[in-house]
Amino acid sequence: MGSEWPTSSLGKTCYITDGAHAKVERQKRGVLYLTSKNFGQGQIKLDNADYISQEDFNRLFTDTKKSQRRLRNGDVLTGIIGTFGNAYRYRHDDYFGISSSVAILRPNPDILDSDFLYYVITSETFKRTVAAYKGGSVQGYTNIATLKTLPIPLPDLTSQRQIAALLSGLDEKISLNHQINTTLESMAQALFKSWFVDFDPVIDNALAAGNPIPEELKARADARTALGDQRKPLPDHIRQQFPDRFVLTEEMGWVPEGWEVNPIGSLIELAYGKSLPATKRKEGNVPVYGSGGLSGYHNTHLV
Repeated sequence: MGSEWPTSSLGKTCYITDGAHAKVERQKRGVLYLTSKNFGQGQIKLDNADYISQEDFNRLFTDTKKSQRRLRNGDVLTGIIGTFGNAYRYRHDDYFGISSSVAILRPNPDILDSDFLYYVITSETFKRTVAAYKGGSVQGYTNIATLKTLPIPLPDLTSQRQIAALLSGLDEKISLNHQINTTLESMAQALFKSWFVDFDPVIDNALAAGNPIPEELKARADARTALGDQRKPLPDHIRQQFPDRFVLTEEMGWVPEGWEVNPIGSLIELAYGKSLPATKRKEGNVPVYGSGGLSGYHNTHLV
């Protein structure tokens, strides 16, 4: 972010609170009730989501002067228990409640644009700021009082909106590329399964050569044929890379002739990463990742 911009704090530019503190009974259907684990970067993860009744939602999420936990369009949500930095912008067509593990940042629209706020708190610069306030760690618990003290750059609103629009366009391109990559990955997985799990090219070569096919593999080929085989014939230069016979192995059963069965440790080197205790972390620009994601920063590469 621009060093020439004035700075303020989240507490001076946003209304900040968190979700429901009261215990609430989960149920199989109703109103979505999300915790910090349900938020990814700019998205909601519903694979392990809970629900609460409409009555509990109305009771816990009010919009009064005393309690403003009913989410509004433009609210920026971020986890405060667990890894900090995953944020989500609440939209007008969203409808859910949140637990106290999630903070609500409601920007003052006269001085702070919601989209700009989202990009600030998801930036690596801001995450390093959080880590500095927490002794080098962005994991664990970040309370509301600490959030209010965190600094934020504050250019004029026109500049904020221009920056947010530019970054939003990049996000859309990234999302499109991700969709393309997902499609290509699915195609690659299907091809890998066909070649190296189902052994389709070897079966085809064996059939063409009149060689015997193991019964379990033949049954698979027959089932494929019965369903209508939509595969295109492989080019000759690829097809010829596959054998036309199967051999029986003790470790994996029937495999293509000429293929070997080896333990994975004889083919690749397996090693642990280098741990970095919180007491040894130093302020810097080198991110350190653990099994749970980003765990802090350091001032040099670890070797």
